[in-house]
Amino acid sequence: TGEIVACKIVPCGISDEELAGVTKEIELLARCMHPNIVTFRRCHRWRGILWVVMECCAGGSVDRFFPALHQPLPEHLIAYICHEVLVGLNFLHERKVLHRDIKGSNILLTESGGVKIADFGVSASVLNTLSRRNSSVGTLHWMSPEAILEKAYDARTDVWSLGITIIEMAEGQPPNFHFQQMRAMFEIPKQPPPELKDKAAWTPQLHRFLARCVVKDHTRRARAADLLNDDFIR
Repeated sequence: TGEIVACKIVPCGISDEELAGVTKEIELLARCMHPNIVTFRRCHRWRGILWVVMECCAGGSVDRFFPALHQPLPEHLIAYICHEVLVGLNFLHERKVLHRDIKGSNILLTESGGVKIADFGVSASVLNTLSRRNSSVGTLHWMSPEAILEKAYDARTDVWSLGITIIEMAEGQPPNFHFQQMRAMFEIPKQPPPELKDKAAWTPQLHRFLARCVVKDHTRRARAADLLNDDFIR
């Protein structure tokens, strides 16, 4: 068709039966059509590698802008990105799909300035299959305390990760990024909720919004649908 696509390349050692299950899940996820979600086309295995074909977002990922700007993202852009991500997350959560790996590198921009969540299919199905030895799924510094501790968690784990992504967008990296993974695994669950370092650089609305995202007790944490009504992003 001449369409330009992107390919997610995942080294794997899964069986034909597991591949069939992953393929079926991605085909189902491909039908989750939404303006704020990268569309999946198909997947296949070739030479021990799983190739996941998806929509191409030519603007690149949000985290690529930090080195180019040499400064934090402006607050109005953080608010815009948060709104668009939450619209996409709310769509997924209403369909009982968790992303489980929200971070700057999984938030993509289109040439026209659109914002799309990437890799939700890989997080929800492929990594679930490839990581059966470990029930934690996600990138550790962005993971919620309950996910790190392998406790029961729900869609609000994505809200925590969005909160960490806000700090990433504001400061160039997530909190505890200087810790090695093993130490971060111990520190994140026991630390108080993370905050922005420079309190005066940001509005009270952003500080309050972030605080709603990073409530340690996930049963008291806001859901994506709740946050869509927050003054910070309205």
